[in-house]
Amino acid sequence: MRTKLLVCAAVALTGAIACGGGGGSAPTQPSNNGGGGTAGGGTSGGSSTTNRITITATGVDTRALTIKVGERITVTNSDSRAHEFSSDPHPEHTNCPELNQIGFIQPNQTKESGNFVTAKACGFHDHNQPSNASLQGRVTIAP
Repeated sequence: MRTKLLVCAAVALTGAIACGGGGGSAPTQPSNNGGGGTAGGGTSGGSSTTNRITITATGVDTRALTIKVGERITVTNSDSRAHEFSSDPHPEHTNCPELNQIGFIQPNQTKESGNFVTAKACGFHDHNQPSNASLQGRVTIAP
């Protein structure tokens, strides 16, 4: 209940959506980049903003994403194949450990990164296809 209240309070401050009460249903969260995807299969946390990247048969739908410190990224695998979402550089994956929390992602699965706590920019790729440009992108974490 506390998490729901915090999410509702944060959303109310942004004016993005209205939070209804009752029924035990969670409020809908806004998307910063218009990416789609189905929920479920990921981890939950206290982040009130959802920044989405969707993996499709042709690659990632968002190659450049800007978020704020404290936010997370949600990745949905809409491809028919599994992927391993990793931070650059390959194979160390040390630039953004928060991205590595997504890791191995099955078809139709959604996972969430850790909270980004430092303003910086870092790339991501599929660990099993590190040179495939369609599965690469960049996240900028703004203060």
